[in-house]
Amino acid sequence: MVLRHELSTLMYIFLASILCMFTIIWLHQPHPPTSVHLATTALFPTDTPTPTPSPQVTMSSQTSSDGIKELRLKDDGSTFSFTLTDTTTHVGSVIFFQKSGDVSAMSIPFNTFSPANTYFFLQETLNGQTHFLVFNTSGEDFANGQKYLDVTSLFSAFTSDYTISDVTGWGSDSFLYINVKARQGDGKVTYGLDLPSQNFYSVGIYFP
Repeated sequence: MVLRHELSTLMYIFLASILCMFTIIWLHQPHPPTSVHLATTALFPTDTPTPTPSPQVTMSSQTSSDGIKELRLKDDGSTFSFTLTDTTTHVGSVIFFQKSGDVSAMSIPFNTFSPANTYFFLQETLNGQTHFLVFNTSGEDFANGQKYLDVTSLFSAFTSDYTISDVTGWGSDSFLYINVKARQGDGKVTYGLDLPSQNFYSVGIYFP
């Protein structure tokens, strides 16, 4: 019995020695590092860039009385662009453009085209003053080499007694009616502008 007990004791000691030896070997072997991933939260919010608003584009147009010509205005906030289109062929081209700045507004009057579509006129606000501009529908310059006739400037050179209040429409294909008012008093008169000669004529009555 004593011998068996001693053998068991020796066996336990032997096994314990082997276990300790393997433990020591394992501890001395290199092991890959253990990585720990932690969710990170920004301490300070990042600045989000403010989107630049797109310029607002407005469109307007008028068609000649016979439906053959169409004048279209595109206003993108920095440029006024006018496109003239032949509705029978659907061919159009930019006939005039004006950068904004001193020009704060431009528009197409409802009766912009002359009866035979030879001319058209536009309204412009320049430095707070209304100007009326007449163009050849063909896109050609006038005899004096100008792209357009500034009716307001022409009338100011013609007389200093009146100022233009409105351009009311066409008396013929080349005759434009203009309402004017006296600089002093309440006088109102209608004039006509003959475009080929660029001369003004008093109509003698007032067309409201």
